[in-house]
Amino acid sequence: MIKNIGCLLIVLATLALAAPAGSLAAGNEAYLPHNPLEGRALFTQKLCIRCHSIQGVGGTTGPDLGEIWLGSFMDIAAKLWNHFPRMNEAFQAARLPRPTLTADEARKLITFLYSLNYFDRTANPAVGEKLFREKNCIQCHSVGGKGGHVGPALDPFQGKYSAPFITAALWDKGPKMMKKMQEHHVTRPSFEERDVVDILAFIRENGLYDQTRRSYLPPGDPVLGRALFQRKGCIRCHAINGRGGTVGPDLATRSLKGSLSYILSQMWNHGSRMWPEMARRGIPFPTFTPGEMSDVMTYLYFLQFNDPPGSVARGRQVFAERQCVACHQPEAPNVPTIGPNLAKVGLDSPFEILAQMWNHAPAIEHRMKQGKIRWPLLDKEQMRDLVAYILFVGRKG
Repeated sequence: MIKNIGCLLIVLATLALAAPAGSLAAGNEAYLPHNPLEGRALFTQKLCIRCHSIQGVGGTTGPDLGEIWLGSFMDIAAKLWNHFPRMNEAFQAARLPRPTLTADEARKLITFLYSLNYFDRTANPAVGEKLFREKNCIQCHSVGGKGGHVGPALDPFQGKYSAPFITAALWDKGPKMMKKMQEHHVTRPSFEERDVVDILAFIRENGLYDQTRRSYLPPGDPVLGRALFQRKGCIRCHAINGRGGTVGPDLATRSLKGSLSYILSQMWNHGSRMWPEMARRGIPFPTFTPGEMSDVMTYLYFLQFNDPPGSVARGRQVFAERQCVACHQPEAPNVPTIGPNLAKVGLDSPFEILAQMWNHAPAIEHRMKQGKIRWPLLDKEQMRDLVAYILFVGRKG
């Protein structure tokens, strides 16, 4: 169908995460999956790849989903809803059968789309070489035989193609590195999101390590990452949704949006404050294997996937203002309606609601055109409140 799509999916599967579904508990951990890439096969099976590409592989009718920021669950759901009419037109123009979704398929696809920003984009080794010098790395470390000898040569990272390899090393050696920098009067650098990725690209191009085979980490599991976050003592300083320590910020409310390299940069930049504070409080310094770091970083990445609970009252208002009441009357069960009574159809999760929105979008659009109603656009806050209201009336029914 699409050239190289098989290769793309193999790469995504190799670089990514792993295993069954997440729960629907409360808070920012509500949709934690074991396997964020579980929906990658559905992306092809449901013909999404015919119109959308991922980093250049796929169709061009719609935007490249690997090059745009797809935020939280409700943000993705709102974007999908807003583009339903255009997607309907695209299916008709291409004479393609419009696929349907179950609630579980909607969950897998949305989770997969969110995971796309997990991966770092193409790095620039020339920029990395410049940063290696400007950030003072060269004063202590060498690459390809050039540089300092205070710390180890970085050539062994030549074959490491996953960010948690370097993150684990920077974290575990961080306190010793900070001490050495102080002894040698080296200014401790801070990193922007892409800095370390570009430096790694420089190492890969110029290192003299004799093992050049590419090494990728096993899948990162955010559910295991949550357990590690507690077991390693991170929870003693950082809260998640108000549960945990108050020494550092609540990481569920702090924006950690971006790729793993952004999380890496934040851990390094704030390490100089974290490590002395841990020592002062007598908190044992935790070390991480690269696999453990992958799990923890993926857990932190997925904290932003879920949204705060929506408002039923605001959702009722959105339901009325966006003309949903023209076809549905969920709180007036005896009033004849064009569409089904949402209090009776058993919509018991956000995934079920999104699946039904998708499945019935052509019929909804047809009815709106008949009634000369414009397709209502929603932002993520309105989608969140609307979902809260629909779930509320479903529980009442």
